[in-house]
Amino acid sequence: MSHFDLSEISSHLASGNATVRRWYITPPVCLYHHPFTKVGGCKNLGQLIRPFADRPKSQSLVVNKPRPAMTDPNFFVETPRLFLSYLLAENDEHCDFLVTLYNTPLFLKSIGGQPTSIVTRDAARKTLAGRFREEHARNGYGTYLVSLKPPGSGSGSGSGAAAAHADDDDVPLEGTVTVTGTASGKESKLAVFRQSTPIGTVGLLKGIKPDCYEAPDIGFVILPEYARQGYTKEAASGILNYLEREKGLKEVFGFCNPTNEASQAVFKSLGFKRHGDRPLRVFGGEMSTVWTKPGMAEDLAVYGIE
Repeated sequence: MSHFDLSEISSHLASGNATVRRWYITPPVCLYHHPFTKVGGCKNLGQLIRPFADRPKSQSLVVNKPRPAMTDPNFFVETPRLFLSYLLAENDEHCDFLVTLYNTPLFLKSIGGQPTSIVTRDAARKTLAGRFREEHARNGYGTYLVSLKPPGSGSGSGSGAAAAHADDDDVPLEGTVTVTGTASGKESKLAVFRQSTPIGTVGLLKGIKPDCYEAPDIGFVILPEYARQGYTKEAASGILNYLEREKGLKEVFGFCNPTNEASQAVFKSLGFKRHGDRPLRVFGGEMSTVWTKPGMAEDLAVYGIE
């Protein structure tokens, strides 16, 4: 900030979406958390902060505005063969890929055979900037892009996503937000990430109450030419492991059409438990096979499923 703007600072604090640091106050104290009602009971910023002109130049007022959800181009989760990252509305290639993916025969069949509205780059961009980003902001998770590592980049080790240093090429990397290591190592990982090829999406979705269940459901779609090679299971396992470890998300449903043998096989391979076919009110009473992640309650009524 180039000047002292009390109204802007107050609005950030009131929204709960900002971290304030290095306030110059009398007596000098550093406040690293908000709201101010928890700091000495003071509710008036004007009582705490000296006028801008009275502060030494070496000390400044800094408000860290958070990055909007689903916009970090350097975030990714790494599995042995894949990168899972955000779909960026600002990225034309991501928009074009979504148009291609959402108009494949397999995807159209999965939504009842009806044509999708995402048939142009602009339509895809609006979807990514709107519904997709809103889901990430509301739930802390949503739809992720699945990309195949370039040939010769190494397949990593272990299963799922795991934390690693950016210069450890033989260990799957969890995401640049938690990476430590040499700058050259980080750039090397990012360079491989940026050369990856989009092949599908994986996502955990949860609507807005009352039109949702108490746990999200996981969905996935892969381009036909990459199907039946284990990529769907690998992507699903990677994002489930990441979200359980980083977000504490342990309860996840799997829903699919009873005739969708491919999805049934993926859920079974993930260790999900089958609960038979049920009409789901959130999907207009459509009959679906219900699967649950290990450890979930046997009585699905606790999640809102009858």
